[in-house]
Amino acid sequence: MRRSRLVQLVGTTLLAAALLVPSSAMAAAAQPTAPGAGEAATPAPILAEIKLGCSLTLLNPLGPATPHRAIVCKWTAPAGIAIARYRVWRSVDGHTRRLVSTVTTLNPLRFVDRYVFANHSYTYTVVGLAADGTRVAISARAKVSIGRAIEIIGMRCGITAITNGKAVSCRWAAATRPAVVRYVLIRSLDGAAREAIYRTPRSGIRSFVDTKVASGQTIRYAVLGLSSTGRVLSRGGPIVVQVP
Repeated sequence: MRRSRLVQLVGTTLLAAALLVPSSAMAAAAQPTAPGAGEAATPAPILAEIKLGCSLTLLNPLGPATPHRAIVCKWTAPAGIAIARYRVWRSVDGHTRRLVSTVTTLNPLRFVDRYVFANHSYTYTVVGLAADGTRVAISARAKVSIGRAIEIIGMRCGITAITNGKAVSCRWAAATRPAVVRYVLIRSLDGAAREAIYRTPRSGIRSFVDTKVASGQTIRYAVLGLSSTGRVLSRGGPIVVQVP
């Protein structure tokens, strides 16, 4: 009888001791052990660097009357890395970034973002993926801010007579934005590539006579008002002239 009571008393004492073990000690016992001297943690993969540059441009000054600006991003593939495709991510005004394009190995590598608007900023990142979808390269972020909308200025062009035949005379109004420091007159002859035919100095006059014309030609003209950094702030035209 005494022996059974002694066994019961010892069991009760051991149970009480177990309940008094601190929870922190139990939690520590559950933690995995740190890597030993011969065990190194797996390092994060090092991604190759993609050289990325983005800039605001006017897609076609000789196109429709509504100015159509876009942000063009170009990048170069890192040497020695096999990249199957690139993903272009965009963030607007610092908000959550979103995937906007997947680009295969084109030459040159670029992305044209036509959905951009005044008074917003756009940040782009390009990620390079291997054939199995693993990330192997990444670019630094490229940010482009768009200010006010392009100002439309008055412009007119018409046929005028010169000593050796015909010419086209163009005139345009002054931009109201003080940041405009010069104007560039561009033209496209019979649908060919556009070319700049006159650049005003900082104190240049706002007119030009195009003498390099011939009968039967169809010529499109437009003028751009530029800042000191070359950004388009104002635009006149386009105007189509048919040379008789």
